[in-house]
Amino acid sequence: MKICHKIFSCVITAIMITTTVPVSATTDTATVNKYDVVLKAGVYDDGAYYDSNFEHNPRIFQFTGKDGNLNFSYKDEKNIYIARLDGDKKLTSTLKIPKKYPVTGGVTADKDGNYYILWGRSDTGTAPQYNIFVSKYGNSGEFIKTTAFNGEDFLQRDSSFYANVPFSAGSFSSAINDGVLVFYFSKNMYSGHQMNAIAAVNMSDMSAVDIKKPWVGHSFAQRVIPYKNGFAVADQGDAGPRGFAIDTITAGDRGSGTADKSKVLFHFYIQKKGWEDYDMSVVNKTNAEMGGIGKVSTGIAFVGSSAKSGLDDSSMEESRNLFIQIFDPTSNLNKAGDFVTVGTPRVTNGVDGWTGVKNNKVIQNTDYGVKWLTNYDKTSAVNPKMVVTDDDRIVVMWESFRGYDYVGGYYEILSANGNVLQKFTPLGKTSLSPMQQPIYMDGKVYCVTGAGKKATVNELVIPKK
Repeated sequence: MKICHKIFSCVITAIMITTTVPVSATTDTATVNKYDVVLKAGVYDDGAYYDSNFEHNPRIFQFTGKDGNLNFSYKDEKNIYIARLDGDKKLTSTLKIPKKYPVTGGVTADKDGNYYILWGRSDTGTAPQYNIFVSKYGNSGEFIKTTAFNGEDFLQRDSSFYANVPFSAGSFSSAINDGVLVFYFSKNMYSGHQMNAIAAVNMSDMSAVDIKKPWVGHSFAQRVIPYKNGFAVADQGDAGPRGFAIDTITAGDRGSGTADKSKVLFHFYIQKKGWEDYDMSVVNKTNAEMGGIGKVSTGIAFVGSSAKSGLDDSSMEESRNLFIQIFDPTSNLNKAGDFVTVGTPRVTNGVDGWTGVKNNKVIQNTDYGVKWLTNYDKTSAVNPKMVVTDDDRIVVMWESFRGYDYVGGYYEILSANGNVLQKFTPLGKTSLSPMQQPIYMDGKVYCVTGAGKKATVNELVIPKK
């Protein structure tokens, strides 16, 4: 099944449209508010085709700014614009920052209102360069400092592993914990291969932070969240490993000097001959899509969408369905007891990503704790999202498509154990922010979407317990 949906990018005016969405009689009413806005520059996108196998860098970045208000950024050829909203979601000002580098990887802010921009440049030569940069700006747009990175692999191997094309065939995610800002993204290397990448800084002085990262190649989607004294990261890999992978990382830890093997939560089917031939037209296809990760009282929750089956080629044409797994990331994740969620073990013909690449063998893998949230057979769950509320509930959001036709947006609320508290509920004709997670603030979830010189802030008011 071919799946696509249009990606809209964003901006905001003072027009407010309120749509009340009825839910079942046993729950409160959820409300979707839409705040439209006008941009200073057109934000265009030709759509995201999920049968192209990988995410791409978002056209708009949404984040929390000073005083806890919603901000978002967009760009044109010369500038990055940061739209700043008040508590009523009205546009109060737009900050314009001239581009220092041609390719933007991501934008975020700290609680004091300082802005951090991840950007870079491509290098077609053979001599390794510093092609990734993190720049800090004050709340008024004043430049503070830039820190340069070369995409160095934590194994400190030769320079063929450095980044020559940053932000390639992947997305972007950022998180702050204990004064350290982590950007998690993708890169192409001088070797010609693609994998995940990380850039971390101490926000106080912008010094670079050494940090261990897992090896995931190719990594076609990336997520990072604060976790304990470090961070938890998730990737969508097609080969090493092949599946949705999870790991925890800590600032100052560069690992053991050997490839850190991310734990695979959920494996993808692979066609035997395509794998034995290492045919990238086969290997790159996973028929799956990254949702997100979030910390709950019981561990970490992961949401994604994928074919339910995984034993033969039919799984690559099957509808994608939404699922959740909740687990302790410090466990081995190789048995049912490592998971909080309960589901029938899922067996796939795939690879383990490590011996598989070396020996070109297809093996059977078993996934545990997979709780399916949808049961589509004619439509597919697309653009999955999740947030964790301040009262320890999980809000899962997604869009449904029938082929190339948009059907609608939906959400569901679950407990920290994965029990459904509010079933499958329509959001109406509401689009979700592509390639990144929504913003949760004060009982509300925000997705900024749009196209051209107009954007929309979609606000979902979550029913109270």
